[in-house]
Amino acid sequence: MVTGASQGIGRACALALAEQGATVALCARNEEKLAEVAAEINRAPTQGDGTALDGAPSLSADENNPCGLEIAYSWWCWCVEWEGR
Repeated sequence: MVTGASQGIGRACALALAEQGATVALCARNEEKLAEVAAEINRAPTQGDGTALDGAPSLSADENNPCGLEIAYSWWCWCVEWEGR
């Protein structure tokens, strides 16, 4: 799970991980930019089967808000369970 994935270092990390074949879950506050990053990952050629979680929504949350952290953690747990099935 990459937080801050809609721009800057978080975006670069998400793209680099996916390029190396990782399946990435994306989290950030800007839902529109987050969707653009997910689309870019899913369009790009990779060295493995790198992808944004197929069928799983990207999460728009503010990690500076205690409720946002709780939601992000719950979502991350769901992603781990989803990816393992």
